[in-house]
Amino acid sequence: MVVSDTPMGNGWWQASDGKWYSPEQHPGHDATEQTPAAEESAAGGAQPPGSDDPTGVQPSASDDPTGVQPPASEDPTMAQPPASPPPGSGEPTAAQPPASAPPPAAPPGGAPPAAGAAAAGAGDGGGKGKGKVIAAVVVVLALIGGGVAAFALLGDDEAGASVTLEPIAETGPDPFTEPAAPEPSGTLAEFAENGSPGEPMAEGSEDGPGDYRGAEGTEVGLYGGTQREDACDVAQLTDFLMNEPAKAEAWASVIGIDPAEIPDYLRTLTPVNLGSDTRVLNHGYADGEPTPRESVLQRGTAALVDTRGVPRVKCSCGNPLAEPAVDGGESFEGDEWPSFEGATVIVVVGANVDTDAFELVDYETGELFTRQAGSGSDDPGIGGATQDQVDDGPIDFDTEYEDALEEDRTEARYTLDAPDGAIMTLEVANDPDSVRSVRTQFTSDGETFASFRTAPGAEESETIILDHEGGGQFELAFDEGPAAYTFTVGLEVQSDAGEDGDAGSDFASAFEIAAGQEVAGLLGGQDGTDHYTLEIQPGTTFTYTAATARDAVRAVRHQISLDGDRFFSERVAPGADTEFDILLGEDDEGTLEIIVDEGGADYSFTADFVSADEGGGPGDAPATLADARAIDPSGPLIGEVGTRDSADYYTFDAPGPSLAITATNSADAVRAVRVQLQDASGGSLTSFRVSPGSETSETVEVEPGTEVRLIVDEGRGAYEITFG
Repeated sequence: MVVSDTPMGNGWWQASDGKWYSPEQHPGHDATEQTPAAEESAAGGAQPPGSDDPTGVQPSASDDPTGVQPPASEDPTMAQPPASPPPGSGEPTAAQPPASAPPPAAPPGGAPPAAGAAAAGAGDGGGKGKGKVIAAVVVVLALIGGGVAAFALLGDDEAGASVTLEPIAETGPDPFTEPAAPEPSGTLAEFAENGSPGEPMAEGSEDGPGDYRGAEGTEVGLYGGTQREDACDVAQLTDFLMNEPAKAEAWASVIGIDPAEIPDYLRTLTPVNLGSDTRVLNHGYADGEPTPRESVLQRGTAALVDTRGVPRVKCSCGNPLAEPAVDGGESFEGDEWPSFEGATVIVVVGANVDTDAFELVDYETGELFTRQAGSGSDDPGIGGATQDQVDDGPIDFDTEYEDALEEDRTEARYTLDAPDGAIMTLEVANDPDSVRSVRTQFTSDGETFASFRTAPGAEESETIILDHEGGGQFELAFDEGPAAYTFTVGLEVQSDAGEDGDAGSDFASAFEIAAGQEVAGLLGGQDGTDHYTLEIQPGTTFTYTAATARDAVRAVRHQISLDGDRFFSERVAPGADTEFDILLGEDDEGTLEIIVDEGGADYSFTADFVSADEGGGPGDAPATLADARAIDPSGPLIGEVGTRDSADYYTFDAPGPSLAITATNSADAVRAVRVQLQDASGGSLTSFRVSPGSETSETVEVEPGTEVRLIVDEGRGAYEITFG
């Protein structure tokens, strides 16, 4: 019987006695399937005594060439518990695992039992590569109870599984939670690409599982971090899961604990940044269930590890992690990061005992430092930690300040009051003689508006844009160092449409503009929408021109509505402009709403009305017979019809018994216009359509002096009509 205090390879499972058993001893093992050991024997792997077999292990008297005696039961696949010690021996009695026992829950801080096997198909690689053979690695164990020699056989190199590459900056599909880790930037992004600037990270041994290197979870320098920055916000992660019962249940099922134990369990984990590209079994969340995927996480990824050093949570998505089910010859899918090499990927193996501290590499300096295990550490920057909070008081805008961080002054904090619609430009310059970078954070009411680091000898700046009600007290904090630096917070206030402030985000807070006014505005940062209103002029042509600044981050969207009817929506790309016009009818009245959103940029627009002059009178010809405009048929009739101007109605007296009518439609018309002549009773005299750029003539017979109705509708075009 093969039994161990720790897992010895793929498929090993933990019983309720706390011991680990080989795959063939699992209650669900298929005895008809040839084991890796038996397959190796068939290939000549096991040798009798006296042969050239260097292991020198005597085969058992059974037919099993692995040398492991089957348990004394009628079912050779059923694992038997370890032999009970004699009374009074002081050794605990191991209970036989039930035939289909679920994996027992791990105590907080310990390696969650069989989490990887449960999620990936109990050691068969999630159904990938089951039954395949690679070179067997024989692991001999001296079992405490009886000194029994045992074997553990690993892997294959036939068609392996497909493994997803997950760069540090990507959350990945189906995340469990919102990000609980800072966005990778600055020195962390550099570390992910180039590694530590000084002390080398642990690279693992070459005899890891499959084609990977192996590394013990508590190895010095295996993980990285900084002494003053959270790698993972454990409190945020805890709150999110405990407020989402369905997700909490799915999350806990991967770890092997009860959902109610999540807060205590998370507090036993330690925030770190992975020191090497690391192979894991990642679990997303979809349709109420965990969705496992074999993955490689890029170096620098923020993670929580247990007290054996095994990664258990990916902080950027809250996903629970488990040990991977490693196949030989695995292939990779997804975008490779520039430094990726399959040969340097490691698999973390849990240490034999719990640790109470990790030796981490500071990814900014390359120096080693100690972090106590657990997210309740006393290290600066780690959850629950306390720092010397320096309150340096209020500061003024547009004033340069000098400051320094030293051994006895590790943080500086200032406050300032910003008006609504403010545009604040934060500039920091770090002295070339500074020892380390300065980190700058600009916050208000728990929201971070800017966060960046300035290296010695460098200058950094960031612009913060507030919306029409975003003003209030802000806090400016500096830490890290030691360093000497200067800083300035410049202030401007938005002047959308020439007013002192930011145009509001809804109708109630909109800026009212005038027809023909050139409006300039700004979007960006907190300010995502500007809203304007304009009183309509009925019976006119509404014209709209808009442009986006060339240095815009992305396109700016313009939308125009009347009484909830949106008749214009277009995105204007950086450096581009657009023109739009629409005919308004006599019945159109009220307030136009103009909404500008999306892009982060300066923009401009002009909204105006062009009066019509149809049938010899000012404005648009009426669209109803009752209000038809009387005209003189001796002169040309010019007008425009279409869109919101549905029709133009005219009346006149017939000049003679024979009435000739000629109609033309403008070459730039959108579509044909229809021309109709009716008698006083509404009977049709003629009806025809005139295509864009065309001319049509008709002659009708009508009694002189009788009333004739002329109706022009459909289409979208400028027409001219003459009578002869």
